[in-house]
Amino acid sequence: MSKPMVFLASQEVEGVLSPDDQVVLFEDVVTAGGSVRRNVEALQSKGARVIGIGSVLDRGSEKSRLDGVPYASLFYLSETVLPFLLREQLVDPAAIAAAQRFSSAVSAHLASCHGCA
Repeated sequence: MSKPMVFLASQEVEGVLSPDDQVVLFEDVVTAGGSVRRNVEALQSKGARVIGIGSVLDRGSEKSRLDGVPYASLFYLSETVLPFLLREQLVDPAAIAAAQRFSSAVSAHLASCHGCA
């Protein structure tokens, strides 16, 4: 790949970024998007333009939470991983239902909590 790469460690940019560089941010796991937002802000503070965000696993499936930056994940927990586990009978449906109720409650709390995440 002939494009330069930079890394973020605790929202600190490691590598060379020039003003107006176009950047695609890639995360391993996205849950509520807080870390993604902080990383976008760190890149923007160096003059970069974040034009896309990707992840391997999205645990939250709230695709609209990333402030208008195009976002895609290879796997969405609620749309691909959980249905597969249930279909293959690898998990107890009651345990999944309890986990989904918990996740919904946490998401509702975070949505109503300013400064949380």
